Amino acid sequence: MISGPAPHKRDIPFRLHGNSIQGWQVSWLPSELGVHTIEVKYGNKHVVGSPFKCRVYDLTKVKLIRDLSTPGLDLDGIPGEDIVFYGK
Repeated sequence: MISGPAPHKRDIPFRLHGNSIQGWQVSWLPSELGVHTIEVKYGNKHVVGSPFKCRVYDLTKVKLIRDLSTPGLDLDGIPGEDIVFYGK
């Protein structure tokens, strides 16, 4: 189950892809900004770490910049790969 941010906490439709051998992936399209809660259960019990929190941002207000002062950071963001960013 994925639920939107407070105060509404509406359930959000999602798609589950994959299998038990290769792993699972879930996708959804949030319609509200804020912290969403993602519950992952197996056999009606939460998996380790569940429920997870996911923050949804307004992408028109996100600006990614290169941090040349931090050694080891990946400076070339590649679409579809994880990237670390900091909010101000």
